[in-house]
Amino acid sequence: MGSLSFLRVIPFRPFFLGLLIFLSVSAAAQDNSADRMPEDPVELRSLFLPENLQPFAGSDMFLPLSSESSVPPVDFLRSSYEIMNIDETSRVCIIGKATGFAAAFFAGTSADIFVAEFDSSQNEKNLQVWEELELQNISSITYPDFFGSPDFKGFDAILVHGTLEEIPWILPQALAPGGILLAPLSNTRDLQMTLRIERESGGWQISTGTTSFFSNRPIDLMAY
Repeated sequence: MGSLSFLRVIPFRPFFLGLLIFLSVSAAAQDNSADRMPEDPVELRSLFLPENLQPFAGSDMFLPLSSESSVPPVDFLRSSYEIMNIDETSRVCIIGKATGFAAAFFAGTSADIFVAEFDSSQNEKNLQVWEELELQNISSITYPDFFGSPDFKGFDAILVHGTLEEIPWILPQALAPGGILLAPLSNTRDLQMTLRIERESGGWQISTGTTSFFSNRPIDLMAY
């Protein structure tokens, strides 16, 4: 196992995020009319936001859709893409809540995207936008059943879309040789550190990844 370095922690910003949650809950659903992938990732992000949050699509904040889920900024996904060494041949798994934007972002430059969405209220929205964007390489999967499939061959990259308090062993085990898991961890004080776990022939290399600030409660993957 390699060395473990620590990422700077980020304080919780309750007032502004609480205001955004209030606004997003009261907003009407967006009417998406895109029929192809936008060239601007900010425009792509806006497709997964309610109308009242669309003006913030270019911000560097993790925009909360509810108390359970939020949409990360473009820079977070760009950094995650680079850290996980994703390319056009990669098989990528995204696990978490409000995963629609992340899946669409990676789908443009990856071979296959597999998504385990835990926020049922987002499923219909995700599927609608993916279809309108004509994204054919995104598949919805059931966690953890998919990982026990006899056809399972491992992922080149796994992104946990939300925070965890602990990482189930099934996730790093699901990596292909050379594959990378990126998982934001949170404690009871709402401080976050992102772990990067790479599967090597002799074991695991663990280091820190990109800065994250998911403003929601940690996802309990052990409960699924």
